[in-house]
Amino acid sequence: MSVRRVAWAGLPAAVRRGVAARIGPVGDARDLPYGSASACVAVLTTGGRRVFAKAVPAAAPAAALLRNEARVTAALPAGIAPAPLGRVEAGGWLVLLAAYRDGRHPVVAPGSPDLAPLAATLAANARRLTGCAVPVLPLARRWAGYVDPELLAGDTVLHTDVTPRNFLTGGPGGRLLVVDWAAPARGPVWVGAALLLCRLVRAGHGPAAAVAWAGALPLWRAVEPAAAGAVLGGVGRLWARRQRAAPAAPRAELIGAARALSRYLAGVGRAGRGG
Repeated sequence: MSVRRVAWAGLPAAVRRGVAARIGPVGDARDLPYGSASACVAVLTTGGRRVFAKAVPAAAPAAALLRNEARVTAALPAGIAPAPLGRVEAGGWLVLLAAYRDGRHPVVAPGSPDLAPLAATLAANARRLTGCAVPVLPLARRWAGYVDPELLAGDTVLHTDVTPRNFLTGGPGGRLLVVDWAAPARGPVWVGAALLLCRLVRAGHGPAAAVAWAGALPLWRAVEPAAAGAVLGGVGRLWARRQRAAPAAPRAELIGAARALSRYLAGVGRAGRGG
């Protein structure tokens, strides 16, 4: 999903006044180039602090995602995502505000020092988001028709879009912050790690090495290899459907990674059963 980009200064005056009423007078605004689902992404300076802002027309399809993200981040335990600062609807626009964190995205290639804090983040968030009363839909509903719903039973709030671009360094205790909570779901504690394995394989890890990395996480002990393989096989089919509708090279690579992991995990499961 992409929308036409607008600079902060190009937003209607009513929008900028509404934001100033929420966070204080904006002394400086620096437009950012990322965030394809938002029409405007900027860092605002006000009263000695920096605020991250992303905006879409209130009637655009992407506005539903932004409203959902505002609702979810307001309910997340502190320290998992940048602190939410509310939302503003004015002048026909919706603006989501959060504390700006000047971190970088982790590198997930083999040997990267970022893999350790990434693992620590997954483990800590799994503990804090299991049983957490964040209002999200079951993952089984979102993946219906692709994954057996029995494999998706669980009570952990899952981000579901675990690209490295949605992690930032600089979180509490050396962990990473997780951003862009537009489409979370509730499901098994291990699913986030399983999805991240696709990113690791795409970055150069072999399936065996990627699964070994996940195996050091306590949350990975909650799943049988065959079950994880079946879920990733279904996710690969879901991604393949999206690829047919809107081809994209990065998605094609993820589909290949999901399929490779699914085959590997199925083989591990058979070996474990002695078959």
